[in-house]
Amino acid sequence: METYDKLVKVFGDEALSRAQVFRWHNNFKNGRESVGDEPRNRRLTVRMLADELNLKRETVRKILTDDLSMKKLCANIVPKNLLAEQKHVQMSISQDCLEQVEADPTLLDRVITGDESWYFQYDPETKRQSQQWLSPGAARPKKARMSKSSENDDDLFL
Repeated sequence: METYDKLVKVFGDEALSRAQVFRWHNNFKNGRESVGDEPRNRRLTVRMLADELNLKRETVRKILTDDLSMKKLCANIVPKNLLAEQKHVQMSISQDCLEQVEADPTLLDRVITGDESWYFQYDPETKRQSQQWLSPGAARPKKARMSKSSENDDDLFL
């Protein structure tokens, strides 16, 4: 008997869905040890607000957009959150490259290949899941792209 069937037998209608059982199974298989919730930045949805205030969803949406001038935006995905010093180094290298190309417009015609590293992107939250309501003038949130590399993690990538 498979795990899901055992859970249904014990918990009946209160059992987790098959998809949730597989998700938890994979989490524990990959090293998770705690059953507690992971810390997260909880975002209120229109549906949650409507349920809490006992209003229709469309009413809540109109209040947010028309009365409060809020917009629902996704986070900008940035390649990596860099320290100020790393940003300065990146900018300096980029300016040097631009100066070399301006001095010799055929420079890029002679470039054959660059670094051939392979990178694995791990993103536990999708771009759509990062959406949140923001007030007018509020800065769009940034979300760092997390990646694993076979290369040294301290390398700077252009």
